[in-house]
Amino acid sequence: MAFSFGYVNASWTLRADLTAEYVCRLINQMDKEGVSACMADQDARAEADDNYIDFTSGYVQRALDRLPQQGKKAPWRNYQNYLLDIFYD
Repeated sequence: MAFSFGYVNASWTLRADLTAEYVCRLINQMDKEGVSACMADQDARAEADDNYIDFTSGYVQRALDRLPQQGKKAPWRNYQNYLLDIFYD
């Protein structure tokens, strides 16, 4: 799942709900497997230097250098689309 800022074009609580559900599933899986830490694998095919959001508002444009970058594909891509996020796993 992409970094969990909210959505630009929808309620931020939608993303918060999805993030909370994902984190709970992750913690339950970690408990099931008896592990205490996890980390993402590096995937060179997913690396990119794209802006986090494609939004033209001045306040966003001025902050782009302070926002995280995103990758080429899920889970490292933030599509700003609730329906895509629901079905991505």
